[in-house]
Amino acid sequence: MKILYVLIIAILNITLCANTVLADLSKSVINVNDTKYDITINAEHESVNAILPNLHSYVYNSLDMNITSDKQYNGSLTLTLTKDAVANIFCITRSDLDNHHLKSGSGFNVLVDNNRENFTMSTTNNNIFLTFEIPKGSQNATIFNEFVGMAVSPLVYFKGIPQTGTYSSGQDVIFNGKLVDACGRHLGIEKVYFTAEQLNITKEVASDTKGKFSINFTIPANTEPGNYTSKIEMYQYDLAYPLSGVEALYLNVKTNNMNNIILESPLQQFKSGVFTQDVRCLDGYTLIIKTEDGSPACVTQQTAQILIERGWGHLS
Repeated sequence: MKILYVLIIAILNITLCANTVLADLSKSVINVNDTKYDITINAEHESVNAILPNLHSYVYNSLDMNITSDKQYNGSLTLTLTKDAVANIFCITRSDLDNHHLKSGSGFNVLVDNNRENFTMSTTNNNIFLTFEIPKGSQNATIFNEFVGMAVSPLVYFKGIPQTGTYSSGQDVIFNGKLVDACGRHLGIEKVYFTAEQLNITKEVASDTKGKFSINFTIPANTEPGNYTSKIEMYQYDLAYPLSGVEALYLNVKTNNMNNIILESPLQQFKSGVFTQDVRCLDGYTLIIKTEDGSPACVTQQTAQILIERGWGHLS
């Protein structure tokens, strides 16, 4: 009888263990704007196969998860992220995150297999814990924020591109910039268009995987002095949440006529926006660039030679 009792207890323990799945604690690393963030995943009755950020500026941002859940038992999932990770992923400032979203819980939604699920949120000084139910047999889960009706434009900015500049007719110009969204996160490979209709200039270039791009063009020779309007733009409309942006650029073109330029000193030309190597000197004078600060000076050829020997400056 004693042996039978022991066998019954053993069978009951085996049965209980079979019906109880211990929580699976694991970690994942995601990359947002070249910054890596750790996510701790505490899963019960399921496993997370992959978790990826899905970023579309402040219009829509999400963490998309591919999961394998138990077909017989409902489970739950808890994600632990730092507050900096949440702010960067979901395009929320830290002040808004601390003072609004974490207090009200608004702005976040959870979908499991496209069905909305309730969630709970708790915090420490540095971390945020998001917990929600996983119905049995589920395959996908998404945590997202969606702001509707935000009329802030543009969604894309062209970081590093001067909105105004002074140039000379015939001058070669290079614009080096980076595509960033409204949250300051760089975009990837996109087409960038530059147009200056009055100068008959059109350019199309592609940014690299870090959003960097370069536009080269030449101010047409004999362009009349004046202010010319141009624009730089990027648009991607085939997305569920399109990204686009356009900025007006103003090109102040100055004449290359010597009679106009000699009225300004080399330093005045430089301060007005003329590139150092494009500063003009009177006949009989040589342009030299000061070694210390790169400022221009016009001196006689004999003086230029002396200054170069002393290391004061160099020719352009």
